[in-house]
Amino acid sequence: MFGFLRKKSDEPAPDSFFGAYTLLDKLGQGGYGTVFICENNTTGALHAVKIVHDRKYSRKSWCPRRQMDMPDEILLWEKADHPSIVQLCDLFLEQDFWMSVMEYDPEYLDLFKVLMKSGPMNSAVTRVIIRQVIQVSTYLHSVGVDHRDIKDENILYNPRTGHIKLIDFGSASAITDKCTLYATFQGTEGYVPPEYYIKGCYQVQPAAVWSIGCLAYTLLKMNPPYLKKEDIVGGKVVEWDFTEDSRARDFVDQCLNYNVNHRINFNSLARHSWFKN
Repeated sequence: MFGFLRKKSDEPAPDSFFGAYTLLDKLGQGGYGTVFICENNTTGALHAVKIVHDRKYSRKSWCPRRQMDMPDEILLWEKADHPSIVQLCDLFLEQDFWMSVMEYDPEYLDLFKVLMKSGPMNSAVTRVIIRQVIQVSTYLHSVGVDHRDIKDENILYNPRTGHIKLIDFGSASAITDKCTLYATFQGTEGYVPPEYYIKGCYQVQPAAVWSIGCLAYTLLKMNPPYLKKEDIVGGKVVEWDFTEDSRARDFVDQCLNYNVNHRINFNSLARHSWFKN
């Protein structure tokens, strides 16, 4: 599939990907594309590049600046400028492949892999991560972007500093109103709120609260609270050990309130007692 990436004998055009970068090791591969490490041919700086075939992008919007339809993932990612979001540095469309060049720092690790290697996180570490997730989610909503797939696999984590960076805007949507009602599913099944499965629709901020609660539980317990929609629809109550921090438990329980009208308000998340030292 990626045969075109093999560097040809002829000199690449200066404004092409291979004119600007040298492809190095593969970082990972998913259903939509593959991520490689690449080196800037001018500066020597290392970057990551996500390579996705154009046909994989089903959601596109018109870009007036470029006068073409572009993947929503890229358009919404370009709107984001925040220290807790991986920066999009360069972009190419070559032979029907979108090549999104982004910042790369080897100190930042896949949070899912960190959990698998080191086990559940304590309340203090989890609190630092969740506080940042709330901050970056608030920022995205303020610029009209809803990530819609906040989970450990979409977060890079620096164990030395505790800092996070959000990645993967493949499920993101543009929002003009925080009361926007979604009638279609985006994201990960176990992180979608019960109102979608019951009523067929859900709102931006209550859904974000639910997914943040799922993430917090996953970090504390290493396993997600719900594996499939049947658990969510059935109103499964999340399990706790008596040793867990009571404030952390209360935060998660308020986020995962089955009744959307009783779920903690998005704007109240950062004011929860768990975040008060």
